[in-house]
Amino acid sequence: MIEAIGRQDRRLRISHAEILKHASAADRSLAERIDRYIDIFCRLHGLSEQTFLREYHGFIARYTDDMKRFKETGRYPLEYDGAPAPAPDRVAYDAALLLSVLVSGHRFQIFKALDELEFSLGRTAIIGAGPGLELHLLSGRAREIDVYDLTIDEVMARHHAGARFHRKAFERDTGHFDTVLAIELLEHVPEPYRLLEDCHAALEPEGRVVATTATNIPQFDHVFNFTSDDAFEDRARRIGFDIEYKQSLVHAATFLDIGARNTFYVLRKAPRVSRTNG
Repeated sequence: MIEAIGRQDRRLRISHAEILKHASAADRSLAERIDRYIDIFCRLHGLSEQTFLREYHGFIARYTDDMKRFKETGRYPLEYDGAPAPAPDRVAYDAALLLSVLVSGHRFQIFKALDELEFSLGRTAIIGAGPGLELHLLSGRAREIDVYDLTIDEVMARHHAGARFHRKAFERDTGHFDTVLAIELLEHVPEPYRLLEDCHAALEPEGRVVATTATNIPQFDHVFNFTSDDAFEDRARRIGFDIEYKQSLVHAATFLDIGARNTFYVLRKAPRVSRTNG
């Protein structure tokens, strides 16, 4: 799919080539696996190359306008006065997200970090179904996968028949997991630290949360801006996590630098400290 898209859009062809310029063999293999999943997604939803590309450009045009307003006001779209603009169609939104992984360096690096996790995932919860890319990449690596989301693409869910889908919010009493994924998710909820507390409660001893934070990314559905890594890490430690891994992913400033970045974290549930009388 990305090759066909590149033939129609020179800028996207260059962006994808830039991602692969210094890529390892493993990186190229990952890009091919993502590209194959995009093909599957488009086939399942009956999207042509032209429609897929149009949906991406519509998403980027909206985000560009929101970047300009954020630069001027420091406010996210949901903070604007008046009624918010309508959200895009779910399939259109998911299509844009998928293509952006192969043409935006920071998003490719997020999924590279996810793909390179070296520990055993065990029983895994994914919070936020999205277009199903995490499910595709983790297929065969987790013992069991449960997916939690308020809205689920039924076509995508049928394709990933090996996972259990739950049309509800993730809560602390949903089960006991070895790993919980919250990739590009925390910025979408008004109380992300409460969600992290629920993740901590649902984890097995020394289980892990794999999560990202978003800083200065004024997307239409983002409600929380993580302006300080130190503040996030302090809250995570107070909840009961150790910071096992951290990677900062700065967005390329193509025309407007607003300090946008993601941070990829592996948070490990800290062991309980036993107290003895003495």
